[in-house]
Amino acid sequence: MSFKLPHLFYKTLQAPLMSTTLGIKAKCPQSVLDEALALGQQIESQLSVYKTSSQLSHLNQHAANKAITVNKKLYALLEDALQVSQETAGAFDITIGALTQQSYKFGHALPTLPNRNTLKKAVQNVSYKDVILKEGTISFNNAKTSLDLGGIGKGYAVDEIKRFLQSQGVKSALISLGGEIAAYGGKYTVGIAHPRAPKLYGYFEVSGETYVSTSGDYERYIKDYDHNHIIDPKNGLSSSCYASLTLISKSSNATFLDAYNTAMFLMDEAALEKFAQEKGLAYLRLDKNLNEVQKGVEESTTKYVKL
Repeated sequence: MSFKLPHLFYKTLQAPLMSTTLGIKAKCPQSVLDEALALGQQIESQLSVYKTSSQLSHLNQHAANKAITVNKKLYALLEDALQVSQETAGAFDITIGALTQQSYKFGHALPTLPNRNTLKKAVQNVSYKDVILKEGTISFNNAKTSLDLGGIGKGYAVDEIKRFLQSQGVKSALISLGGEIAAYGGKYTVGIAHPRAPKLYGYFEVSGETYVSTSGDYERYIKDYDHNHIIDPKNGLSSSCYASLTLISKSSNATFLDAYNTAMFLMDEAALEKFAQEKGLAYLRLDKNLNEVQKGVEESTTKYVKL
């Protein structure tokens, strides 16, 4: 007679993915974690603008010439992305590749600070309205349209890994990819990185299904924090509002929360509070001087501690 012991203890995985680190803590066999990593790697291979073989690169090369058929998951992701673009009046825009990739060259060997004339020309090619979705196909109205899913892709990967774990019967897990986190089935402690020092700013505890997204001007920048990777699609300039923004939600999934954070990082205080209220999001933001404002954090978590 043979039997399987129940998965009483958490197993963990940490591995490089999407220019950051994938972390998973779950009660499951190690083989399931390995499959989850393989899924993440597959997603990266399709969504990366740095891989010439990816579906995204293929779209950027050919969608201005003809409608390109893509798989259902990418099509659904782009539908979600365009929905957030509409909800945020273009503050989130997946056609920002004309700025992030072609002008600033973030993620390349030699990122650069473009001059105002370069930015003025580039923003003319940034408009989510130039992306046409129709019956499983994608096309561009502008020959210079360039998609960059950096503002939504990590959240999407977290959601896909969460769905996979649940399909394997995993009852409790924490999935993190950069600043994008999904937790369910247990109680977890989530840390907030200090935006100006190699330590934690604070932490909070979550229970049940919870999604967390943190963005910061410190994550990727050129020369200094004022030239960070969170670019305003309307003028091509880096965000000047905040050093860090953390969102917490019990309803919006990691995909939407990632995209919302990208847009909200560009909003002033009044617009930020209004949008968060409309979407039912708790948030903690630190301005450039590390002054803290939080709304709904204590109601959305079991504990919040500033270190």
